[in-house]
Amino acid sequence: MSGCQSDSLFVPEVSPRPEYAAASMWLERQLMTPRERDVSAVLSPQAFEADHCHDHATTIGAEEVHDPAQEPAPDHPYFRLDVPALHTEIDTVLRDFWIKLQGFQDDDAEMANQREVIQQGRGIGAPKPLVVTTVGPAGVGKSFLYKALFNRPDITKSSAEGRSCTLYPTRIVLHPDAPGDTTSSDLDIEFFDTAAITTMTENHIRRYHEYHFGTDNNQEDDDSRRHALTAKEFFDAAFNTAGNAESTVYLQSLLTVEMTGSGDLHRACVDAIEQRISSAGATQNRKLSYLKVEDNDLDQVRSAADSLAPFVDFFIIKTGAAVLRAGLTFVDLPGLRDINQDRIARANAIRRDVDVELIICDRPERGLEDSDLDALIRQSIRAHGFNNTILVYNKIDTIFLSGVQDANDRIRESTAEPYTTIRTFKAEAEIIQDASVKRLYFAYLQEQALNAMIRERANSLRDNIAAKYAALDPESPNDIAVFAISAAQYLEWLDPSRLRTPVMSVSDTRVPALKRHLLSLTSARNHEHLWHHIHLVMAEIADSGTRVLEKFEDEYGYSAFCEQLAKEQIPTLYADLKQLANTQLLPSLRIWPYQPDAERQLELVKNVITEWQQTVNGPVLVASFNKALRDHGFIANSRARALQGLRVNWNQTLQERMEPAVETFTQNTYSRCASGWKQMSSRINDCMNDVFAALENSADQTPFKASFHREWRKLEHAIFTTSGSFEFQLHRVVRATHRFATTEEDVGCLLASLMAPIYRKVATKTGIGKYSRQVAALDRYLVTGGWHGGTIVDRYEEAVVADVERRLRPVVHWFLNEIKAELLNFVRVMEELLVDEQQLSVGQRESRRRLREALPVYEERLRRLQDAVPRPDR
Repeated sequence: MSGCQSDSLFVPEVSPRPEYAAASMWLERQLMTPRERDVSAVLSPQAFEADHCHDHATTIGAEEVHDPAQEPAPDHPYFRLDVPALHTEIDTVLRDFWIKLQGFQDDDAEMANQREVIQQGRGIGAPKPLVVTTVGPAGVGKSFLYKALFNRPDITKSSAEGRSCTLYPTRIVLHPDAPGDTTSSDLDIEFFDTAAITTMTENHIRRYHEYHFGTDNNQEDDDSRRHALTAKEFFDAAFNTAGNAESTVYLQSLLTVEMTGSGDLHRACVDAIEQRISSAGATQNRKLSYLKVEDNDLDQVRSAADSLAPFVDFFIIKTGAAVLRAGLTFVDLPGLRDINQDRIARANAIRRDVDVELIICDRPERGLEDSDLDALIRQSIRAHGFNNTILVYNKIDTIFLSGVQDANDRIRESTAEPYTTIRTFKAEAEIIQDASVKRLYFAYLQEQALNAMIRERANSLRDNIAAKYAALDPESPNDIAVFAISAAQYLEWLDPSRLRTPVMSVSDTRVPALKRHLLSLTSARNHEHLWHHIHLVMAEIADSGTRVLEKFEDEYGYSAFCEQLAKEQIPTLYADLKQLANTQLLPSLRIWPYQPDAERQLELVKNVITEWQQTVNGPVLVASFNKALRDHGFIANSRARALQGLRVNWNQTLQERMEPAVETFTQNTYSRCASGWKQMSSRINDCMNDVFAALENSADQTPFKASFHREWRKLEHAIFTTSGSFEFQLHRVVRATHRFATTEEDVGCLLASLMAPIYRKVATKTGIGKYSRQVAALDRYLVTGGWHGGTIVDRYEEAVVADVERRLRPVVHWFLNEIKAELLNFVRVMEELLVDEQQLSVGQRESRRRLREALPVYEERLRRLQDAVPRPDR
């Protein structure tokens, strides 16, 4: 696997072992409905006639309602554990141990600490949730998918017309006290802060002003008109003009060239927005909260949020569900293909911060033909890796509406199963005397052919998509995950009021398979977390109790050894590691380390500007050039023949010319971090070996050494865990900087932010010959003269280097302090084992007697827990 993918914490499980796979397949078959178990075995005419001798139409909808709780879980050891029972037993074991130690004296510091660590151990906690987002065009069923994933038809808003329903990001998180089958939620509406609202208002006013009052405005430009209409909708929402004639008249008085240019509209608009948010009842932290809202009442709260949609940062649903309890959080984004660059930048910022992306599409053919979808997939793979990119075709059931003729053709012509059997049975069915039963049987055969065709289409789609994107990471052991599902058919199986049985079986909807895949993303982390708590946290509680009882005379100078370790060896190690970090990890490498490299890059930039100049002198309207300056490098739907229907991004063009240098810089930084970490790791190992040898090689053999070995093994594990985390964090820093350095084709990317002030400056050059002067100014600001600190190459390099150093410093600081803290904790533990000269009081001796009695009981119960949760497979 290549360097940019191998650091993922969330690698899906490998293929299950044969014995587990067989058991899982058997269980899944047992949990199928009768209709599902027969899906691959087509009924003969005789069998069908026997089963349908009564009125089939009155009984076909009477099959049982599907119970999602009976769906097979992922084939992972974590799902074979009774996790709620284990949590209860952990709490009971620690509570009983804690009760046994009641009654000690307040001044007994050792016993007070023992009681405290027991209380802390009762809090098992959970790993940080894995954040999953759904992205895709508007109207493809992203929100509808959540109805199926949560088994709750009313939890999200969807439209039968296929239009966009999500006006703002919706975050669905676990409510810790909510049961898995709940139908209620706590809701929060979070609004943007004042700074964000100010920026949004400025941008809307600028676009409105340019379209209506700008000197170079093109009234026939569709995108400019849509920008202006979007701005007007924003103003209408700010001043609440719906049904309010007075507000409408007031707003209209502000939409003049004088008011938009002077800042009066901006001030009035921001004040109006703040007033609307305050009047809605938002708290000081700009939030509206609702408790215990039933699913069928969610739309009332959404209506309140929709009326303030342009100002809503997040709509948050806190509820219970199996996928949430497993450690997943979901973010449903508004549909993409937006022309508003601010909203695109915000959506991309959210996408970069999540862990997994579900890319939703509504038509199977889009996966191989749609360029926008292709861009989404490639962006996701680059940001999150193959393992955390999931492509979902949400409306595979539409084949039932459009594929009837194809199914009939396959019945007539195909030589594959089940079509040959269907063709044979169809011929035999001519002997059925009852015409109504014959019609039902022919419909049944057609339905079987359609289901088979859907399965073929889904499998072919998965193979084609996997092959298409495999080249992006040929060393990856996993393909991109692809699911062709029908959320609508799955929800029909959950509806007790349905009039007929759904045409697709539950398993053929593939919603259960998608759920299992999502659950598998967190299974390893959840298992590791539970194992860590039982085998390490609870074991340390036992060891802590042992140290209270275990005291040794210091006949061999162990105290002096501990003092030397704390005052000399640990500080020396810390200083050496800090020096290595400062020289081997910081400062960063350069993208263009030598002047000739930078000059060659600048020549490429100059060539790009020359290409842009063709916009002035070639077959492209000069208005397109000016529009790109106003929109900070973006041209969309120009009237120019050469750009007709295209979306041109000048920043992306510049980025593509810099991409080879950035990739080389990324790989070199990976190598530098690996080399620096290897030297730091070697220094830690040398120190650890010196400490161990100093005690282990001494001639004396004392009981203290047995305790020393026990605590030393724990120190080694802690150092190993911390070192592994540090190595992983170094890898993530480089990946994060690479994402920062490369564009997502929006105004929030690095290159666009560096170019924006230059575009604004160049756009001010107006009058006769302005286009030639603008091109010359671009060349001067980007290449020859520079802008506020150097050429675009200089400024780009400085931003990237500053980013990697900004990310590295806290990681290095954390690691050095963690290593130091683990070693000092080892010294503290060793000192606790040495006898304190203070005589124990009667109460202290009594408390230790209780501890001595309770500890073996606790250790036995802990051993049983450890047997129940073996170490997860690596």
